[in-house]
Amino acid sequence: MKHPEGFYFAQEDNSNWFYAVGGANTNVTGVVTAVPDANGNPRIGVDYQANVWDRYNWDEGKGVNVGPLEIADGQMAKLHRVGFA
Repeated sequence: MKHPEGFYFAQEDNSNWFYAVGGANTNVTGVVTAVPDANGNPRIGVDYQANVWDRYNWDEGKGVNVGPLEIADGQMAKLHRVGFA
């Protein structure tokens, strides 16, 4: 089984994804089936699933600047602990 692949969105490539997700993990799993039809020719089927997930990790001492705002990770962690993030 292959381990998940990690990906990080660079701010200069797409600031929306950078601020919304930052980094994410992905994986794709699937099954290919081949069953002969009435003429003996294979009928091929593919079932697959793609997953993308992001683990929130607000680290003290880190943060981002969005325009004139400075948003510290510690502030986001506190909002998360009290149910607002």
